[in-house]
Amino acid sequence: MPYIGKDPVTGNYNSLDDISGSFDGSTTTFNLLVNSGTAVTPVRAEALIISINGVIQEPATDFTISGTTIIFTTAPASTDTFFGVLLGQQLDIGVPSDGSVSTGKLADGAVTVVKLGETVTVAKGGTGATTAAAAFTALASSQATVGDGSVGAPAITSSTASADSGIYFPAADTIGMVAGGTEQFRFGSNPIPGGSKNLLINGSMTVNQRAISALALDGANQYTVDRWRVEEATSAGAVQVNQSTTVPAGAGFASSLHVDVTTADSSIAAGDYVLIYQTIEAQNLQHLAYGNAAAKSLTLSFWVRSPKSGTHAVALYQNDGSRHYIREYTVTSADTYEYITVTFPGDASGTINNDTGAGLDVYFPLVTGSTYQNTEDTWASGQDWSTSSAVNCMDNAANNFYLTGVQLEVGDVATDFAHEDYGTTLQKCERYFWRAIDGTQQVLCAALSMSSTTTGWGYLKFSASMRAVPTMAYSDYAHFATQPGGSQQAGSALALAYATKECGWAQLTWATPAGAVSEAPLVYSISASATLDLSAEL
Repeated sequence: MPYIGKDPVTGNYNSLDDISGSFDGSTTTFNLLVNSGTAVTPVRAEALIISINGVIQEPATDFTISGTTIIFTTAPASTDTFFGVLLGQQLDIGVPSDGSVSTGKLADGAVTVVKLGETVTVAKGGTGATTAAAAFTALASSQATVGDGSVGAPAITSSTASADSGIYFPAADTIGMVAGGTEQFRFGSNPIPGGSKNLLINGSMTVNQRAISALALDGANQYTVDRWRVEEATSAGAVQVNQSTTVPAGAGFASSLHVDVTTADSSIAAGDYVLIYQTIEAQNLQHLAYGNAAAKSLTLSFWVRSPKSGTHAVALYQNDGSRHYIREYTVTSADTYEYITVTFPGDASGTINNDTGAGLDVYFPLVTGSTYQNTEDTWASGQDWSTSSAVNCMDNAANNFYLTGVQLEVGDVATDFAHEDYGTTLQKCERYFWRAIDGTQQVLCAALSMSSTTTGWGYLKFSASMRAVPTMAYSDYAHFATQPGGSQQAGSALALAYATKECGWAQLTWATPAGAVSEAPLVYSISASATLDLSAEL
């Protein structure tokens, strides 16, 4: 019966042309031919069966091959007979079938970087060598090297990320993380302490516990939105300050600090100035040295909108007056938000790293009637504005200066602003200032311990552990009341009788005796204008 199944595969077998006619007892090398004259190239000596006088010759011992020739170890005699068979030749097998080439068929070192091409795609996840999500594992002695890349074109990206998101290498021992063409984080040259990388608090101008909306300053130094002060001493008239919703488009900010100086250009006199600044607590600067004598460099970045284009200035001050450094920056277009970055070098003396125990002030001078020295190359002593060019970010046509997204970070590169949720920023601010009451019918103390029928003490737990033992300020003692004996009594005096950094006792006094000493009525506000503040500001 006929064969059933797949036909067997036959090899490429051929009888060699008889070469005995060339035997002469001295010649050892002969051409290998088939089909009466076609040269062949065996894969190896073992691919031939060679017979001399009916005796099979041993490959590699009795003969070898070189290309299309056979070389006998001993020259055949002229009387010797010959026959030979070529068992198979090298064949062009074409393109292997999918999955037909196994790991074992690849010689060590056979696949080179050149063969891999410019881009190597590695599947993520998994551990199995044959799964679709196989992990890429390098040998212990191997190393993958890529180019440095740039912020706009990182050296390492993923198949799903945009071309401007990934990892690049801006300097020796430095790695930058990039998203959307903006550096988000840098390892190496930006040693970032625990918590937020921003040394400033409320740089987004979001928290506004004091509820400033149209604050008029006239020769005053006053806190505005939390942690930010505006200091003013000008003959130009009152400075108006408020929290504004005029913000840079698409930058993720909801608020800015707005300062309006009236008729600034025509009224600046010697000694006049308007400054926006924040003081960084000394304890927050200790990490700048990291055990070294000199402080690390600092980079300040911010969004600014000024009514005047041209040269502006920012400054860092050791707030005991021992050190300052002033930098210039350029506003390209008036009344347009611009993103500015300024780097301050480390203080070689090390004083900026809290050796003096003083905090660090970040100053934005808007108007100064005196001039300043642009000390680009050194940390200078003192806080004087002296000899060079005057600072004036205002004019008498449009005086609206806006500031937001202010970030001061360790290192010599500005990274993306560290946006954080409102509650986190509020808690940081409440370490320095806490508005405990703001409006009507808000409870100040849940239980008043009456020491007499006209006086009581209420326990007050602060919202956060404050920087120092706070002081208390309030709108009017008559804005607060209690109900001893069920009869509401407006306060006639209010004081913070005792306090620590965590809590205190508020003493409320009322004019008309009421209730009994055994009672424990609550204390609350009775006026829409009521405010009560605890402050431990620097």
